[in-house]
Amino acid sequence: MKISENLLQFIWKSKILLQKKLTLTNGESIIIHQPGILNSNQGPDFLMAKILINDIEWVGNIEIHLKSSDWNRHQHSQDQNYNNVILHVVYENDILLERDIPCLEMNGYIDVNLLKQYQILMDSQTVIPCQNFISDVPRIIIQSQWDNMMAARLQSKVERLKNELSLNNFDWEALFYNKLCYYLVTPVNSDSMNELTKRVSYNLLQKQKESLESIEAILFGTAGFLEDQSDAYALELQARFLHLKAKHQIQEMESVNWKFLRMRPSHFPTMRIAQIATLYFNNNQILNLILECNTVAQFYSLMQHNASQYWERHYSFGNPTKKSNKSHIGKNTLDILIINVVAPFFYTYAEINHNNQIKSKADQWLYQIKAESNKYTKIWDKLGIHAAHSGESQAMIEQYKSLCSLHKCVDCKIGAKILTQNLLNN
Repeated sequence: MKISENLLQFIWKSKILLQKKLTLTNGESIIIHQPGILNSNQGPDFLMAKILINDIEWVGNIEIHLKSSDWNRHQHSQDQNYNNVILHVVYENDILLERDIPCLEMNGYIDVNLLKQYQILMDSQTVIPCQNFISDVPRIIIQSQWDNMMAARLQSKVERLKNELSLNNFDWEALFYNKLCYYLVTPVNSDSMNELTKRVSYNLLQKQKESLESIEAILFGTAGFLEDQSDAYALELQARFLHLKAKHQIQEMESVNWKFLRMRPSHFPTMRIAQIATLYFNNNQILNLILECNTVAQFYSLMQHNASQYWERHYSFGNPTKKSNKSHIGKNTLDILIINVVAPFFYTYAEINHNNQIKSKADQWLYQIKAESNKYTKIWDKLGIHAAHSGESQAMIEQYKSLCSLHKCVDCKIGAKILTQNLLNN
């Protein structure tokens, strides 16, 4: 049976060994009063643990390894971060260290049922390793895990945004423009949209605010959609673009980079670009305006501008429709923007500016939006576990990607419950 350091850390922090009479490798007795705090930074695995060795209380750090020889292999003796280690916890004590650190060998103290259950989870070939056991896990534990994963997913997005802000001199509106455009299109066009917003930066777009036609011209022209067009409106935009192209030294994209196949017309990249143009023509500092919105309904109202008149009868250049189109951004797409752009920006803004009200508003908006339906949420649907709102569907995505697909069951409250259930029942 393969034992991992993660499993040993799980057993240590789960307090399974708490208050039990154990024996160190040198024969001395040890009682664990407090396992300490798991350290996510450099240094020992657990900090500020409290143990009793031969009735003498020790407070300090704990280092956990599979083998005692790992101490030397990791060169801890040369690292001052490990000077305050009061106990070396190992599965196998294979050598005697030069430094006289009390050593607890866990082999023999780990419950056989836990090891068997752990091996079943590690060997599982199912999509969710614990899916044959999850029905026995109380809903409150699953809910608590979703809360953790929702927070983890948002925090990972916050860290990425903070890094990008540091690289663009904290130009919030410019970064928001990039992200909004990126998530407005379908995934097959995300890279092309990312390239478009690099070539037509937020600052360059703002310089075209004198007319909607100028904004459309620079966006459609740079995207490559105005080449070889015979449509009157496209020709008008092309004339404007040629001037802007020379003035700003813009390099056009190839229109073949954009995808239309097997896509609803309302999702065509041409339609999305028209909506972006209208949105930024009608609003100054959109992120700031969204931050001022108190409700999801106010956000919808702010964002649902009709595109220019041409797009009421077209989804692409030169192809008129028989009936008029809804040329504004739809509610479902706006919900996607809240999930992937607005909420992460709210969290980032709240963290940097110490504004918990903005963070609470992000949570409220996510709770109000219906759950997503995608390949990740459908995995959980098959197990009878359904997301109540978009926060939970985001949690399900994070749960699968960061834990379940990697068999990190010991880092999950659901996995912890399954691993320890037999201990409680035996």
